[in-house]
Amino acid sequence: MPFPQPVTSLSFDPISDTLWAGNTAGVVLAYHGASRMRGVSYFVARGDPIKNIISSESVVHACTSSSVGSWGKGGVNKWYHQLSAFRLPSFESLIALCQLYLSTIPDLLELLHLSIIPQSHIH
Repeated sequence: MPFPQPVTSLSFDPISDTLWAGNTAGVVLAYHGASRMRGVSYFVARGDPIKNIISSESVVHACTSSSVGSWGKGGVNKWYHQLSAFRLPSFESLIALCQLYLSTIPDLLELLHLSIIPQSHIH
């Protein structure tokens, strides 16, 4: 069974017999087992080739030259960011962007908590 689009990125799943493939159409697809049975697929950015894929125990991260996101292995989107002011020059930039997101999560949770408390002031 041939791949429907030229493959631009591959990632082997660390806990299952799944190969994650990104293609030139901006789609990430899962292929299971030696028979390459097709599984879940999702669009990262239509028409923008996938630059890199990282799969972990529960999520798959993917980036194009203009967007980055994280999806559950069932295809449910966890988060997605479209880069409008600039284009992602390298995978190192993706790592830096992910670290920025992860470092802001505790602050965002604290702001969310403060915003639901009546009469609270955020400084």
